[in-house]
Amino acid sequence: MENNIKILEIHDWIIRFREPESDGPHPVVWLFHGWMGDEDSMWIFASLLPKNFLILAPRAPLSSANRGYTWYPERQEGWPDVDIFLPAIRGLVDLMESWPLEAPSADFDRSRLAGFSQGAALA
Repeated sequence: MENNIKILEIHDWIIRFREPESDGPHPVVWLFHGWMGDEDSMWIFASLLPKNFLILAPRAPLSSANRGYTWYPERQEGWPDVDIFLPAIRGLVDLMESWPLEAPSADFDRSRLAGFSQGAALA
């Protein structure tokens, strides 16, 4: 693992992040994985993103019945309503509001969102 790529655990969240190469506060890019993914799933895109951005790839908060993680409780039928993402969104907002001082300085007002599948729906 590169020196500037680390894992942070805060409140029940696991987040893979890349420390920017400049002084902060840093604009943020959030990478949200799809169903059954984890904090490593979207990392392939990190090398394409600007070096002065703080890259955050959180692990979804719920374990999937198959493997990996999910952004909302799994259910058997139909497409999910947008409201089913609200607990994950509230958790991410809480995470931003309690961002630790020992972590890289983040300017969450300058966030960009990227996601795949279920992560794209969350974004």
